[in-house]
Amino acid sequence: MSLTGSSRGLRIFVPGLLGLCTAVVPVHAAESRPMLREAECRDHAVQRSVACHALEVPENPDQPKARTIALHIMVLRARSETPASDPLFVIPGGPGQAATDPSLLRFFAEFFDPVREERDIVLVDPRGTGGSHPLSLEPAAEQLFSRPELNVPPEWGRAALPRLEREAELTQYTTARMVDDLDAVRRALGCERINLYGTSYGTRVAQYYIKRHGAHVRSAVFKGVTPPDENIALDYGRHPQRALEKLFALCAADSACAAAFPDLASRLDLVFVRLAHEPVTVETKHPGTGESVPFTITRGNFAFGVRSLMMNAGAFVQLPLLIDQAAEGDFSSWASFLMQIRLGYAQRLHGGMAFSVIASEDVPRLTEDAIRADSDGTLIGDALARGMAEIGTFWPRGDAPEDLFAPLETRVPILLVSGGLDPATPPAGAEEMLAGLRNGRHVVFAGGAHSATNFTGLEKIIAEFIREGSAKALDLSAAEANRVPPFAVPE
Repeated sequence: MSLTGSSRGLRIFVPGLLGLCTAVVPVHAAESRPMLREAECRDHAVQRSVACHALEVPENPDQPKARTIALHIMVLRARSETPASDPLFVIPGGPGQAATDPSLLRFFAEFFDPVREERDIVLVDPRGTGGSHPLSLEPAAEQLFSRPELNVPPEWGRAALPRLEREAELTQYTTARMVDDLDAVRRALGCERINLYGTSYGTRVAQYYIKRHGAHVRSAVFKGVTPPDENIALDYGRHPQRALEKLFALCAADSACAAAFPDLASRLDLVFVRLAHEPVTVETKHPGTGESVPFTITRGNFAFGVRSLMMNAGAFVQLPLLIDQAAEGDFSSWASFLMQIRLGYAQRLHGGMAFSVIASEDVPRLTEDAIRADSDGTLIGDALARGMAEIGTFWPRGDAPEDLFAPLETRVPILLVSGGLDPATPPAGAEEMLAGLRNGRHVVFAGGAHSATNFTGLEKIIAEFIREGSAKALDLSAAEANRVPPFAVPE
């Protein structure tokens, strides 16, 4: 075992003899206890005691004697010498993100530091990501910037499919299997009950965990809520359009923004018309090599760039200025950003896992009528939905249980958190879910988007919620005081 950071509060882990929770609350005798083994922690910058483990699980539970995969588990140890018996399990988004991805790990360690005062934080890389049998697409250099109007183009999957089919049974990398894995980790750590935090796609996983194993959940936080019947392929039409219209309204209501950009909507329309007629090629630095390379901006990838910028509250308020620059013919910032975001998808998203989830759970529910209803008259249109539909024509499809998409009905205390500017998982989805949550509460940060930027004070709200195990008496003053950041205007 490799541990970094302070040794304060260090607890020795003996495989098979001691878990996180057994010293306080034993797992029910009827449950089998999977065996953890020690694993080396990869380089990270997390302070204080950290421990890493691996847990072997069947890739296909229906064939338990076939291939096994090792789940990578990182535990951020609590500061308390006597930590609570119910740790916090963190479920990342994507699909395709790893909980221990270096940038996410740094964020989780800082964001959950108040929770870590009393509880361990358990990070499990979902199967197919990070250190858990990763399914990366690894696009070739000549494919890296193909079809940049899509976040992860199907061509990457077609090229990677023969290699990945030799390495994995791709039908087994789905939400239901991830839920089984999480419960195996819970049992291996000796925990009778746990707390959950899911973000974006991770809220789909967390909801299904509660459906299957709700008796073992003490509380849950869903941030950027994906309702159970939401189709990931349809997150790119109406939702970004709503956020764009909110951008126009907020700018018009802000005296400085309105004075600088009095006709923002028409300026954006002008850019779209120009790019549809004639794409623009810009010389820019390749974000990976630093070399100067040409990059062509089209209406499609420009629209995707607008949606991507709206995901972050800090970038959201930069958009009027960036749109104005584009209307004046200056696309230099756009070219750099679009290349960076594509490289980020290639390097940090495990596309094979993402394709398995989408092909198994979302594409089968995708209809022509649904695509048109979601995309007609919107910023991005149907490009991303059709790109995801294309994945289903060649990627192996697993089974999706029917109750995966059913409304969640539970007494588990649940805190739902939304950003008022969010172009991917707007507050309306969380609000609809409240009907089935007997102990649910929804809090909206008006100036937050999809990323964690400008959710100041949320970490304290979550820590209080998990400490109390209830949302009834939370201090929500931080959310009530939250505002949209100032818009960027020319000096």
